[in-house]
Order: sequence, then C-alpha cells, then structure tokens
Amino acid sequence: GVKPFEHPNEAEVHLDARSVELWNKNLNLVTNPDFSQAGHWEGIYQSEKYPVAIGGSPPAVDKVSIYDGALAMNLSRQCAESNGMACLSDAIAITPKTRYRLSFKYKSNGPSQHVFVKGYTPEKNIRGETVMREIDRRQVSPTGATGDGWREVVCDVNPGHPYFPVVELRIDLFAYLKPGTILFRDVTLKDVGEPTDIAGDKALQAPVTRPAARKD
Repeated sequence: GVKPFEHPNEAEVHLDARSVELWNKNLNLVTNPDFSQAGHWEGIYQSEKYPVAIGGSPPAVDKVSIYDGALAMNLSRQCAESNGMACLSDAIAITPKTRYRLSFKYKSNGPSQHVFVKGYTPEKNIRGETVMREIDRRQVSPTGATGDGWREVVCDVNPGHPYFPVVELRIDLFAYLKPGTILFRDVTLKDVGEPTDIAGDKALQAPVTRPAARKD
C-alpha cells in the first residue's frame, strides 16, 4: 500500500537568470556571517553546548571558537571519527515556499565539512508551550581537506514539507571524519525566488483535524 515518494530536487544549484539577479541584490539573512563578533552561533560537541566566543589563539582540542576572522573547530581523532563537531546558527526567519541559496568558504587541514540547513515549524508541546520542531533538512555534499587554500561551497535550499510550513532555518556547520582544524567564513543565505522543487510524499496521511470542543 506504499505510494510513490516524490523527493525534492537535490541538484546543488540552479543558476537561472532570476536567481542570480536576486542573489546579487538581496540581503544576507545570516546574523554574524563574518564572525566579527561573539555569539549568534552555538558550539556543539556531545553533551556540550555553548555560545561561540572570540579567542586570541586557535581553539583547544574538541572546541569551537572565533579566531582570526573565522569560525574555527579543532577536532581530535576521537571526535572526528565519532560524533563530529557542529556549530549552529541563530534562527533565520524565512518565507515558506521560497528558494534560498547558501554560500560559505572553508579551509581544512584534515576534517571534512558536511553542512546542513535545518527547517522548523512551530507546534505545541505537552505543556501547551509553542516550540520549534525540525521538519526539513538539506544536506550539503561533504568535501574534504583543502590544504592551505580556501574553498567556496554553494548550494540551493528548497525548504518544504507536504503539510507544515517551514518558517525558520538554522545553518549547521558540521565537521567530521579526520582530525585537524577546519575554518569557516563568509556564510551567506539569500532569498533567490521561486522554488525549483517542492517536497511531496503520497504515502503520508494528512494531519488529523480534531473537532472543536463543545461549549454547551
């Protein structure tokens, strides 16, 4: 009884004329994209979560910090070959059913980057509080060490869900696989117009709409 699944188009980038025009004129939606100040990014390793601070030297082993105008991660072998290390951006408000383009530069003497863009929708938890639930995730194709040079990565993001609106994004700078230091800079996310594909899954059932409570 499983029906066909329609997966979003995962092509890295669609450089149509309209998207290029919008990329050139629209504002960057990322807060602290050049890591010129502390905060607005959260370092994550195993159970550790902390606001990223500016340091006067490269980060200690298995730590994240802002150093020399870039976000720096220092991965031990144990870290790289197990959980990896991440740094999560502040929430970015978006317009549903819109395509976005992500660009960043990274430099690595070992670790691979595997960046994610996570999409969220609001929902009520069991206490009746509104919380943000992750319902969409775009994976940037992983790439490895760059030697002494910087490498730019660009991809399109089509946030979407068959039934719920994706209203926020977070950029997850993730590194793993090999030990060493990896640096990120110039993180950019912009609205580039109409989506190139929309998520759909005919096997999913629409959410149940509960009847309104009687008042008499």
